[in-house]
Order: sequence, then C-alpha cells, then structure tokens
Amino acid sequence: NVYKSGAATPSQVMEEVIIGAEKLSHLKIFSSFQPDDIRTQAQASDKRWKEGKPLSVFDGVPIAIKDMSSIIGHRVCRGSIQVCREEATEDDTPAHRLRSAGAILVGLTVMVEGGVTPLGYNAHWDGPFNPYDTEYYPGGSSSGSAVAVASGLVPMALGWDGGGSIRIPAAMSGVNGLAVTQ
Repeated sequence: NVYKSGAATPSQVMEEVIIGAEKLSHLKIFSSFQPDDIRTQAQASDKRWKEGKPLSVFDGVPIAIKDMSSIIGHRVCRGSIQVCREEATEDDTPAHRLRSAGAILVGLTVMVEGGVTPLGYNAHWDGPFNPYDTEYYPGGSSSGSAVAVASGLVPMALGWDGGGSIRIPAAMSGVNGLAVTQ
C-alpha cells in the first residue's frame, strides 16, 4: 500500500488527480469537480494514515460518482442543466458509505440527459468523449464514470444501471463494469 509505506500521501495523490482532471478537461468528464473539497478530504485521510488508523482499504482512494447521486456540496443535475438542484447537504447512501470508508469523492461525472440513451454524449456539457479517440462517444448513460476510469484519473467510479448504463460505457471505454445489487 502506497499510503501505508509512506511512499505517498493522499494529499500528494489528490494533487495529481486534480492536475490530471485539468489536463483531461477536453474529455468533459465532470459535471461537478471541486479541488478545494478534494484537498480537504485528502488532508483528513493524511491524518488517519499518519496515525495508523485508516478507516478501510478505500481510505484515500479517489472515486468519481455519476451525476445521479447526492454528494455534500455538489449540485446534482442528472444530466440536465434544467433540473440542477441546489448543492446537496448530505450524501446519498452509496456516497455516504464510501465517504465513511475514507474514500475521497472527487466529483460528479457527466451522464446522458435523464439516463435515456446508450450513446454517452450530453449536449449540455458537450461530452464526455472516449479517452482513446475523441471522435467517438463512450457509451452511456454512466459515460463520465467510465471515462474517469478509462483515462486513469480514478481507479473506480460509481454509475447506475437500469438497462446497460454501466455495462455499455464500460465496454465502449475498455474498462470493467459491474452492475451490482444490495
């Protein structure tokens, strides 16, 4: 483990994630990305690792979440600027469980409007685009989540799957997708 060995800290890794997101901005991965919030989460993780008390194997791991989930401080839009809500004041269940395990929630990823097309493109955000060839779409509807993983920005992202919305973008973006239940 890179954190346990002291080879890197969560703050160092998150700075690379922030730089990476800026360099990959042409892929239009995120609908909500807040570097200061990421840094705050990373500093808390640094402290836990320094004290030898990580919350879990996810402590300090950057995870992106599809713009269907509420994350504290982020506006949920569900792929449409027409239905953007005010900033969330609490995490929904998946985000809460990840945060409670120490994961660093890096932001909300672009999805197709309303989650209703397998193409993966959202006209409101003009993306996202397949990281291997931006002439192609990544598939949808959890398109931004697949692109975040395929581009190497995060090792894991959450999506929602009602008819292929995880599996299609995973296949079209060259990553593994798993549609799980409780």
